[in-house]
Amino acid sequence: MNIKAWIGALRPKTLTAALVPILVASCYSYYLGSFSLDLSLYALFAAIFIQIATNLFNDAIDFKKGADEQRVGPQRITQSGEASYKTVMLIAILFLVLAVLSGIPLVMRGGIDIFYIGVFSLVFAYAYTGGPFPLAYLGIADIFVVLFFGIIAVGGLCFLHTGVWDLSYLFLGIQVGLLCNIMLAINNLRDYKTDRLVNKNTLVARFGERFGRVEVLLLFFVPFSFSIVWLTGSMYFTALLPFMALPFAVFVCYRFLKTEVGPGLNKYLGLGSLYYLVFGALLGIGMVLDYGGI
Repeated sequence: MNIKAWIGALRPKTLTAALVPILVASCYSYYLGSFSLDLSLYALFAAIFIQIATNLFNDAIDFKKGADEQRVGPQRITQSGEASYKTVMLIAILFLVLAVLSGIPLVMRGGIDIFYIGVFSLVFAYAYTGGPFPLAYLGIADIFVVLFFGIIAVGGLCFLHTGVWDLSYLFLGIQVGLLCNIMLAINNLRDYKTDRLVNKNTLVARFGERFGRVEVLLLFFVPFSFSIVWLTGSMYFTALLPFMALPFAVFVCYRFLKTEVGPGLNKYLGLGSLYYLVFGALLGIGMVLDYGGI
């Protein structure tokens, strides 16, 4: 077994997609005066395991569909021959089992609402690239990233902590979901030419390079507009602290616009992941500071 290849297959840079929603939702729950560390940890493990399973399903299924034959991104474990399709699928299912085990205490706490969230999350881990209607091949994966890694992940955990649903969870979830979608948008822009060859109709494959670049820019900067929501609620640190990430966003996007579509965009996946983490951390810190009334 090639350990390095398997670590790469887990796609560690994408795991911020699982971490940041849990971090932000935990900090907001703390601000609301209701926080439990064990709930956040169980949710974190479940989210990470589902993200890894999604990555592995994507690795194996894209290979089987021929989507990796002219791949310009980092080499994948199924494509490289380091592991067979069946082995990668089996390991993906194992991570889903781990996600279920991690989610049991959450269902016991949150009841039927959390049960449904868990079931849908497990289904779409596979349905992202598998099944009769694979999201990634239909051009609607971006919507589901915002939905699952933003609205559902953030709102679900806030509900677990507080016991109530609130409209503010929706705004926070959309803000986080848009940031999370940066990585997918950059990935789709990098691969849009080869995606068209295998009928992988992502939004960028459908509408072209200019659309892809504009989408990435919007995903970097639109989340700042949600500061209005937090200012309305007198959450000044929450509203303003994320602007510390603005110079980083400007720098990355400036370089991004000068980079041609292809392997040169690979580094921006890592930078997009880092930006997501930094923005999320600043957002969370702001909520903690607002709770303390500093």
